[in-house]
Amino acid sequence: MARNDDGVPVLDCMCGRVIREDLEETLVSLSASGAFYTGDINQLCSELGKKNIDFNVRNYCGAEGYRSIALIPLRAQDEIVGLLQLNDRKPHKFSEDNIEFLNLAGKSIGTALTRFRAEQAHRRSEMLLDEIIQKAQDGFSLTTPEGRVIIYNNAMEEISGYTREEVDRHGWYYLIFPVEEDRKLAIQKARLAIAGKLEHYELQITCKDGTKKPVILSLTPLEIDGQTFNFTVMIDLFKKYKTEDMF
Repeated sequence: MARNDDGVPVLDCMCGRVIREDLEETLVSLSASGAFYTGDINQLCSELGKKNIDFNVRNYCGAEGYRSIALIPLRAQDEIVGLLQLNDRKPHKFSEDNIEFLNLAGKSIGTALTRFRAEQAHRRSEMLLDEIIQKAQDGFSLTTPEGRVIIYNNAMEEISGYTREEVDRHGWYYLIFPVEEDRKLAIQKARLAIAGKLEHYELQITCKDGTKKPVILSLTPLEIDGQTFNFTVMIDLFKKYKTEDMF
């Protein structure tokens, strides 16, 4: 391991130089796409040792008994994102046609690797966001205009007593507003909130165990990938007041 002029660690070996595109074609065999290959790494190292070059060839591969070496850069949109290394103990195992084929394969692998890394990063972000939502003290839910539940955190179930499956099956407003007049009022306020005419509103919901509970609701329409969703935040006022009374 070495450091560049900026102090950043870099691989000070043939692999690292292929990745950095820091090899001269006059010294070693390089394909048009920057792949390095040799039919005899030991002979190459012997020849390079007689020349005035500014780097050391450590030749760990040769020390392990390998003779033929091919280092194929994995590219995605002209950026090197990885390296494919092939070794063989016999000399002169890789022809120019082999290297050309591996270069084409390297582009496909590089594109797939980049996509995989992006998906992994996206998945980690989703997991982090889900953990934050599930551990929040206030209730969060994301639903379609038809009422299908996309997100329903633990606090929502704790406040109302209803599970996500029950809400999906029976409908949110029918469960927590079993009295028709209360339900009509809640739906009216929700429509005002969706229209941007009401930031939040206070209502009394009926929990699964039959108890009444005062809550503050806010409802925000969201556009995600061309689809409309309703994001709801529910604050348990009973719990809030109970906590304040303790201090």
